[in-house]
Amino acid sequence: MKNYKYIGLFILSLGIISCDVNNDLDEIEAEIVPVVELNTNGLDFSSYVAIGASFTAGYTDGAMFAAAQENSFPNILASKFGTDFSQPLMNDNIGGLVFNGTVVQEPRFFFDGAGPARLPATPTTQLGAPASGGPFNNFGAPGAKSFHLGVSGYGQLNPYFGRMASSPTATVMGDALAQNPTFFTLSEIGGNDVLGYALSGVLE
Repeated sequence: MKNYKYIGLFILSLGIISCDVNNDLDEIEAEIVPVVELNTNGLDFSSYVAIGASFTAGYTDGAMFAAAQENSFPNILASKFGTDFSQPLMNDNIGGLVFNGTVVQEPRFFFDGAGPARLPATPTTQLGAPASGGPFNNFGAPGAKSFHLGVSGYGQLNPYFGRMASSPTATVMGDALAQNPTFFTLSEIGGNDVLGYALSGVLE
C-alpha cells in the first residue's frame, strides 16, 4: 500500500509539471526579400524593338485588343527600360477585325458565367487599314512562323503585320531593322512552325 502512495504522488507531480508548459509559440518573422536593383551594365535601351508572334504582340483571349497589347511583355519591359515604345494598337477592347461591315475576325473571349464565350459586340478595327502611331517598336505578328520574317509582302498574308507594315512589300525583319534598334528581343519564333504542324494532325 505504501508503494501505491508514492506512485500516486509521482503521477500527481507529473500532472502539475505538465500544466506549467508554455504553449505560446515564438513569432516567425517574415522573410525579407531583398530588392534587386536593375543593373543595365551599359546596355542601350534608347531604341528597343521586339520581334515575335502572338506572345510578343499581346494576343490574349483568342483575339488582339488594345488592353492586352498594352500588357504585352515588350511594353512592360519598355516601361522598365524607360524608353518610348510604340505599338500598332487595335481600335478597341472588343478584338477582332471587320471588313466592309462584315466581321472577318471574331471578338475576344470572355467568361459569361458558364464558360468562355465570344464577346457580343462588333469589332471596329478595319481589316487592311494601317494602324496609327508608327513607326512601331513592337513587331509581334500573331501566327508568324520563322520563315515569314523575311517574306516580302507578308502584310498581305498576315493582317496584323499588315497594320504596321511600312509598305506593301515590307518584311518584318526589314521594318524592324529600319528602327536601328540598340536592343531587341526575339521571342517564340519557331513555335508556330511546330504548333501548326501538330494541330494539322500530322503524325510523322
